[in-house]
Amino acid sequence: MHTPQDRFPFHLRYLPSADEPAHFAGETPLAEIRFGGEPAPAVPGAPPTACIAMEQRGSAAVIETWTSGLPVHYGKDNGIQYATDGEFFVGVVSSSCVVESDDFEHCVQKIYRDIFALTAAQGHPHLLRMWNYFPGINRQYRGMENYQRFCRARAQAFQERYGHFNFLLPSASAIGSGPGPFVLYFIASHKAGVHRENPRQVNAYSYPPQYGRRSPSFARATLSQPHDGEFLFISGTASIVGHQSLHPGDMRAQMEETLRNIEALVEATVADEQTGFRGLADIDHLKVYLRRAADVETARELIQRTIGAGAKAIYLVGDICRRELLVEVEAVIGC
Repeated sequence: MHTPQDRFPFHLRYLPSADEPAHFAGETPLAEIRFGGEPAPAVPGAPPTACIAMEQRGSAAVIETWTSGLPVHYGKDNGIQYATDGEFFVGVVSSSCVVESDDFEHCVQKIYRDIFALTAAQGHPHLLRMWNYFPGINRQYRGMENYQRFCRARAQAFQERYGHFNFLLPSASAIGSGPGPFVLYFIASHKAGVHRENPRQVNAYSYPPQYGRRSPSFARATLSQPHDGEFLFISGTASIVGHQSLHPGDMRAQMEETLRNIEALVEATVADEQTGFRGLADIDHLKVYLRRAADVETARELIQRTIGAGAKAIYLVGDICRRELLVEVEAVIGC
């Protein structure tokens, strides 16, 4: 298996919640992402931490922990907890903005503007990967779905920052959590990534207007190639071919279609960018979002059959951006 993580000191780990993430020989946490439980207050000099109101299923609870073997600096600015090792910049935002209110879109825009300003000031202006979690993603407010409202606000922020921005968009996920704050975390770098699209799918930013007044603003994947390293951040991927959702009501068929989409994306990246990845077998970590908790065993079976029994996966119960979708999968190669 291709293992660039053996050469570059930037790792993603899924650690049992009972463990202390900071204790690795020669490694320091960049961020700790917890699912479920009560949020812990931010502590000066400690790694950025987020707590997302989503239930883990299928195994003992774990903490998503990003670590570095380089010296790490922590800070906080405009409500953004951050850490940097000079190569990567990781930030976490937990906002009390109310989704079903008139202020939600203004809140999202401000968070994104603050991220743009901070990453530019810190010399890491290139966004590689973003995660967005908020409650009520499929509910309506004033006649518009909350996910579509989020997409409109995010697109406006990107447009203000970059103008014609489509080819600068990072990989991303947007998932419906349980009651709690709007949580966003991200990875940026001083070096631009290569943003990738999927040959089986219409680019998300080119969706027709039936999916919202502003299309979703993300790339299907982002390839990062720091010195002696190689990482592929795969966005949240679902059973969508072209721009249409397939297999409504059929979890197994949706999961199989989702994995075909991920396979096509990885294969196209390998061919076009001449990466050292071979394919699905090189995936290091996955997060699987399930609308129905009862589907976890079906998802696990297909992950193990398609990617391998050793695949590290977190299974989380949450809402997907389209009501008819039952599962969404994101992945990382190289960490």
